[in-house]
Amino acid sequence: MRTSRRPRRSIFLSLLSLAFLTYAPTAHAQWDQPPEGAAPPAVVAPEAPQAPGTPQQQSWPTDLVTQPAPPPPPERRVRFQGGISLGIPIVLDVDRDIVRPGVSLQFAAAADFGFVTLGARLGFAWIPIDLGNSVVPALRALGRSPLHRINFSPEVRLQYPKGRFLPYLASAFDANWWNFRETNVICDYWYCTEVAVYRFTPGYTGRLGLGIEVTSGLYIDAAFVWTFTGKGDFFEESRWALGPLIGVIFRM
Repeated sequence: MRTSRRPRRSIFLSLLSLAFLTYAPTAHAQWDQPPEGAAPPAVVAPEAPQAPGTPQQQSWPTDLVTQPAPPPPPERRVRFQGGISLGIPIVLDVDRDIVRPGVSLQFAAAADFGFVTLGARLGFAWIPIDLGNSVVPALRALGRSPLHRINFSPEVRLQYPKGRFLPYLASAFDANWWNFRETNVICDYWYCTEVAVYRFTPGYTGRLGLGIEVTSGLYIDAAFVWTFTGKGDFFEESRWALGPLIGVIFRM
């Protein structure tokens, strides 16, 4: 009797499907298991949902966010400038045997606006007068005496305040008071005093100089000075004097 092949084929396919369904879950579980000794996977909590209407915040990496640099402190528009200097005034058109080169001491204070300063100078000068070399016999017995000068000078200065060097050009009106051996006696109820008599003359002083910075705000000052003294209560004619100057300048 001949057996049909269709029932056998159906039984074979059923057994093959049953074997595949049994093997697939087992293989999947073996591949999904972590290796021996490995740490269990981290559990990440889900983000909480935002409330309706709340704008979504966007986070940026901190290394990409640059903080703005603080602004530099504002530079002062007006500074104080002062100075002390020593000069050697040399009077022109005089007898060198009688009128010797002298010495001057100057104190200066000014408002420094950068390229311009406005200030004043207070100065003293001593110029030796040697009457022992005079051709007038009556004057030879007087010997050597100093010619004194006191000046108060409002001054304008143009300067270039960049770098270590401070070149400048200064111009000043001089209110001068001169004295040479002239005295007067002043008495009160108890005693009398002999005082020097100073006489006024107007004048002018110009300076061309250079400051060299040695430390912050402190300069060595070297300049050439020319001075004009007009007619007044002391001089009967105008006089000129030239000379070098050295000192210090400080800016604060």
